[in-house]
Amino acid sequence: MASIVLGDFNAQPFEMEMISPGNLNATLFKDVAIRMRSRRVSGRDYPFMYNPTLEFLSEAN
Repeated sequence: MASIVLGDFNAQPFEMEMISPGNLNATLFKDVAIRMRSRRVSGRDYPFMYNPTLEFLSEAN
């Protein structure tokens, strides 16, 4: 199952709203989201969301 969340969150990629497990639990790296799938915090698993911000900001692309 896949989830897609779209919107203007008015937050920087590393702010708590984006990376904390109780919110989006976003990672900027696709390989992390694929390899790890989730992280365990206080005995509960939180699936990673992939935030492609770095890919769009990268000069390499």
